[in-house]
Amino acid sequence: MGDAMKQYVEKILLLAGVLLCCLAIFNYCMDEYGIFHGNYSEPKSAVPQHFVKIRYLLAHPKRYDAFCFGSSRVESLDLSRIDNGLTYYNMTYTEGLPQEWLEDLRLLLAHGVTIKQVLIGLDDISYISDPRAYKSNLFRAHYEQYNWKTYLAFLTVRPFAFHASEQKIMYDVYGTGRTFHHQTEQLIEEDPDKHIHDPKFMESSHQTGDRVDATISEIRTIKQLTEEHGIDLIVFINPTHKTTYLALDRGEFNEFKRQLAHVTGYYDFSGLNEITENNYNYYDTAHYRPLVGDMMIDRMFRTGTPPQDFGVWVTEDNVEKHIRALESQDDSQ
Repeated sequence: MGDAMKQYVEKILLLAGVLLCCLAIFNYCMDEYGIFHGNYSEPKSAVPQHFVKIRYLLAHPKRYDAFCFGSSRVESLDLSRIDNGLTYYNMTYTEGLPQEWLEDLRLLLAHGVTIKQVLIGLDDISYISDPRAYKSNLFRAHYEQYNWKTYLAFLTVRPFAFHASEQKIMYDVYGTGRTFHHQTEQLIEEDPDKHIHDPKFMESSHQTGDRVDATISEIRTIKQLTEEHGIDLIVFINPTHKTTYLALDRGEFNEFKRQLAHVTGYYDFSGLNEITENNYNYYDTAHYRPLVGDMMIDRMFRTGTPPQDFGVWVTEDNVEKHIRALESQDDSQ
């Protein structure tokens, strides 16, 4: 390589290094995702919830003693409505999966976090999505004791690269663990009819895949872990919007429910009912609104009177009858 070319390459490398340092300084100072300074007082477009929530809980092992695990769909559960003496934290994060919840529980217990009750919210994602597919997803990063790779990745990520929309969300990381869609809620209430007839409700959010057996095994291990530590376990299946529910392989969904009933009893909020068929109750065909979460709490903790057909208690004794009822609903469509 000639001297001129060598000098040119050195200048390019120097410039790249300077630009990278500037990017890192910018990302650290702006901290758009709350990873460095932990400031969630203002709405954000995205936050690596899995990472920051575990980091927070390990730093405050005695602050909570009951936890709700699930995908982003359980974000609408207001656990503060449960009046049983426990202090709840909502561990919702994007596409959270049973294998991850098992790892989280083991990590929390190993670090002395007090756990008296665990709720896990299941849905089609639970037995379809493969956790290995998310290993490289920065916003689903797992918390580990020395996380220099994750911090470095957030220092060098392109600013605002993960903004999916102009609407921002409040992340209550240091309180309930929930996320709040205040802007979306306001828009819905300003014109409910427009929301109900939004074309987005014609688009299913379902995915494809088959991890039924693996997922059941993971849930069985979670149950064993909770029994070993004297932890009360409550399992439920989220209410799936009608459009997504009808697009699913319901035979596979029912098989998942059948196997699940032989591991643990659970509340099934899915199926076709007056809640899941009403667009007003949903943000989109994946996520239900807080008014639905309140009805779920009412059913599971007997704090109110939700619709009679919303939330069926399923065990190995009645699971076949329950599945026949679901199949009858399908036939009527």
